[in-house]
Order: sequence, then structure tokens, then C-alpha cells
Amino acid sequence: TSLAAIAAFTIAGPASAAVLLTDNFNGIDPTPDRLNINYNLAARQTGTQATQSWTRANNAQLGDTATFGGTGEYLQVANSEGSAQLTGLTLSSPLVAANEKLVISFTADVVNESSPEDWMSFNISPSAPEGPAFPIVGSGDFGFLLRANGGMAVFNNGVEVTPTGSAFSTSSGVVNLVFTFSGADGTGSAFAGNGTQVSINDGTSTWTTVLDTGLTSETISFGSWIQGTRGMVDNLSITTIPEPSAALLGGLGMLCLLRRRR
Repeated sequence: TSLAAIAAFTIAGPASAAVLLTDNFNGIDPTPDRLNINYNLAARQTGTQATQSWTRANNAQLGDTATFGGTGEYLQVANSEGSAQLTGLTLSSPLVAANEKLVISFTADVVNESSPEDWMSFNISPSAPEGPAFPIVGSGDFGFLLRANGGMAVFNNGVEVTPTGSAFSTSSGVVNLVFTFSGADGTGSAFAGNGTQVSINDGTSTWTTVLDTGLTSETISFGSWIQGTRGMVDNLSITTIPEPSAALLGGLGMLCLLRRRR
């Protein structure tokens, strides 16, 4: 094999990340009915799986304040089990292939006028809704709790598994969160039947924990708890990232050897 051929193969590289769905929650200001959380879907969503619907319970709506800067349009879940579930998209294999990590990111903020300990949540759970309010936290394969004071908690099938020493870089306020789901060894897919590792990044620090099960067929949801709590979510992104193939890694190794010989 020539150096040029291996170099050409190497430059081609692995497939790039695939965007399954993004949602910026932007309505047309003023949105005629902010309780219609599916308003303006065609304009606000992109990706290979667009357009997908949401189902709301209790107080879930499109917000329109400057919480996130600019127009500040966002998804709001508020006041005693307000929640929104992305019912139109089921995350499963082969949508997330055996060699692909799943990355879910969004911007979040949570406010409670009476107690900084109250919270909003992000869940990835089996596709069937669990009651009229949908999973809030602690039920389902993965749950993440964000408190108004910036604290966090992570759940695995109802059991708290918060990584030791985890704490957000800011005590409160807007935070950019990135969740990367892979196999238990940190490679491949959480949907390949080899367990699940999740890494959580807040823009400054990363925490990693291993869940006790592989993901199978999942939906995502956001929820709030306690009267007066407002959870706000913006710029949701769901992507898959392929791992470099063994052939590619071999090509890179061969290229290095040939360069040394030359």
C-alpha cells in the first residue's frame, strides 16, 4: 500500500457527527398561544428527525422573557410537576448505531422565589409515558436534577448516582449542559447492549458515571417540582458521534510507520 493511498484514506477520516434534532423553541413573538408548545415547529427545528412533537402536562409553555439574552424564547416547565416530553422522537438502535455516542445538550436555568433547593429535571426514559405528568426525576434509565442554587443530582433507575465531588462552576444562573452517552467503557453506543456511561459537562468541568443498564428505547423529558419553581430550557440539540473505525486507526498507525521509515 502506498503512502499516498493511506494518506488519502486517513484524510477522509470517520463520518462527522449527525444532527438528529435541534429545537430553539422560538415562536413568532408574540406567540398566539404559549401553552401550545408545538407552535412554529417547522421553523424552529432542524435535523434528520425534524419535525417532532412535544406533549405537555400541567404548566409547560413557551417563554418569552430575556432569561437567555436577546428575545429569550425558551421552553418553560413550572409549578408542581409541569413537564414536557418529546414524544415524537424515540431514541433507539439503529437510530444510534453500535459505534456511535449519543450527545444531548441544552441551555438551562431554574428559579424558585422561596427555596434555592427546589429543582427542574432532565430525563431519558422508556418511551411509554408514566402517568399524566410524565417522569419528573428518578424514574427511567437516567435522570438529572438541577437546583435553583446550581446543585445537581444524577439518577439511575431511581437510585441517586451523583458523581463524587460534582458541583457546578457557578452557584446559580444559566448553565450550558452537555450529556454524552456511550458504552460502559466510554466507547461505542449506550444502545449496543454493553451498558451505559454518561459524561456531564457544564462548560467548565466534566463528571462521569456508569449506569447499571444499557439504553434501549428512550424518550426525553423536562420537568419541574414545587409551586413557584420555573425551569427554563433552550437550544436543545441531539446528535450522534461515530467512533473512529479500527480500519481508520490502523491506517493512521501505518501512516506513522511509513513516515518514520522515510
